[in-house]
Amino acid sequence: MSVAKTVVDPNALAPQARERLVEELWALNERIFEGVERADFEKNLLRAGTHRSRLLVARVDGAAVGYAVVHVMRVGDRTVCRGLTAMLPDLRRHSLFAWFFAYEGIRLRLTRPRGTAYVFGAPVHPASYRMMVHFSGEIWPHPERTTPAHVQRFIDEMAAHFGVEPDDELPGVGRVGWRTIQPQRDAQTLTRTEDPTMRYYLARNPRYGDGYGLLMVVPVRLRSVASAVVKILHKRWRSHRTTGASKLTGASR
Repeated sequence: MSVAKTVVDPNALAPQARERLVEELWALNERIFEGVERADFEKNLLRAGTHRSRLLVARVDGAAVGYAVVHVMRVGDRTVCRGLTAMLPDLRRHSLFAWFFAYEGIRLRLTRPRGTAYVFGAPVHPASYRMMVHFSGEIWPHPERTTPAHVQRFIDEMAAHFGVEPDDELPGVGRVGWRTIQPQRDAQTLTRTEDPTMRYYLARNPRYGDGYGLLMVVPVRLRSVASAVVKILHKRWRSHRTTGASKLTGASR
C-alpha cells in the first residue's frame, strides 16, 4: 500500500481551498470518531491564535485515510503544543505520523532553544497513548513512574485552559467527547491485552469508550526527540528487514 502525504499550513490556505480540505477531513473524521460536532472539529483543526500550525494529510489512491495536526502556541510563559491524529482502523498499527511529529519537535527546539515546551493532550484511545509512551523519552502520567505533584498541577492547569472538563470520579481523566469507532473484534482484543501500557491506560481511563481521555503532558526536549528519531529508524529498519526476508522466503519456494 502506497501512502501519499501532504503537509500544509491550514491557516495559510485560500478560503476555498481551506473549506475543501475541511470538508474532506470532516467526512473522514465521521468514519473514525463519534460524538464530534462539526464546529468542534473545525476548531481543533484550524486553531486560532497559534504561533505555528501544520497539518499532514495521508491519502491512498487519492482518498484521505488519516490526518495529523500540530499547533504551537504560548500559554503564559510556556510553549505548548496541541496535537490531533486520526486514521482508519486498518492503519492504526502503522507509524504514519511519526516523522511528522519528530520533525516538528526538532524544529521547535532548534528555533526556540530556551524555555520550556510541552505537548498537552488527552488521548481517547489506548493505542494513541501507547504510541506516545513508546516514542517519548518522558511522559506524564507514565505506567512505571509516579507523576510529580507539580507536573499534575500543570496538567490540571492545561486541562482548564483548553476547556477539558475533569471527571470527578477518575483523577487525571477529562471529558473530550470524541469516541473512537472501533470494530467489535478490536474492542474484544483490548479487554484481553497483555500489553502493560495498554492495561495501564485502561485501568486509569475505563470510560475511554464514552469519549473520555487520559490527560497527559510530554516535555519537548531535544534529547527526547532525538531518541524518538532513533526508535523510528529502528522500527523502519526492522520493517524493511522483515519484508526483505519474506520476499526471499517466497522466492525460494
